[in-house]
Amino acid sequence: MPANTPRGYPYPLYTDPADFPAQSQAFATAVDTDVQAQVTSINDALASPSAAVSATANQAIASATVVFATFATEDYDNAAMGNLGVNNDRLTITEAGLYLVSASVLFASNGSSAGGRRMFINASVFGDVARDSRIGSAAEIIELAATAQVDMSVAG
Repeated sequence: MPANTPRGYPYPLYTDPADFPAQSQAFATAVDTDVQAQVTSINDALASPSAAVSATANQAIASATVVFATFATEDYDNAAMGNLGVNNDRLTITEAGLYLVSASVLFASNGSSAGGRRMFINASVFGDVARDSRIGSAAEIIELAATAQVDMSVAG
């Protein structure tokens, strides 16, 4: 009686009658089916709506002021979520779904350790969904990063 691996690949037990061609075929078919399912899953994931934008220049931010970061480059966008010529400070959801949203920012040292550096990821329907903050540094660059998983509907 053949046994199965945790992934479902059949293999003969030592006590099974030898039928090498049939046993090899069953194993090969199971592996092929599993690999094809993995390829389909990866292709589906790659086709999911996604985008990445980045800034190419420094942005001045006055002390104690909320400023939306602006972006100059669409690194990729397979769902027309970025329109930097119209709104260079946001991505717009074009297909409802669960999204992994992440952002990072570097603050240059400014000669003062007073105050702090803060960053927020804002989803217009939910408000702030992720944030990060650090105490200021007179001599060091401050890096902030935040990530959130957000169930989004299509923007109106």
